[in-house]
Amino acid sequence: PPPPPPPPPPPPPPPPPRLMFPQPPPWRRTPPALSSVKSFDRYSLHTP
Repeated sequence: PPPPPPPPPPPPPPPPPRLMFPQPPPWRRTPPALSSVKSFDRYSLHTP
């Protein structure tokens, strides 16, 4: 006899609730402390 048909795929999960504030873009996802440290290092390197 022919094999039984495969089961139907499960339904996709519902989308997450939309937040009230817009999400930052991926390149803006760096923590502020890290960016401030980088700018401070760059500033301290260029100071005599």
